[in-house]
Amino acid sequence: MQETIRFELNGKKIETLLDPTLTLLWVLRNKFGLTGTKYGCGMGFCGACTVLLEQEAVRSCMLPVGDADIKKLSPSKDWHVMVICILFKKLL
Repeated sequence: MQETIRFELNGKKIETLLDPTLTLLWVLRNKFGLTGTKYGCGMGFCGACTVLLEQEAVRSCMLPVGDADIKKLSPSKDWHVMVICILFKKLL
């Protein structure tokens, strides 16, 4: 079942018809072509799918797009690189 979903994406107001159970990751990649947001583990552990939602880092592979309704979203292309660097530093 599709619903009208409204949110702000990189400063642009978006209103689109989507299945609210789709994950935000696949909507960003497939619907909006924002491929900087990556699929990693699919369970929210690795951080490759991290985006900013209302200035809070969230794992988009675990978040249904319906939960992003009427919020400000900023995909972060370099977030996964930052997470890898932090993990690498912890290993040293």
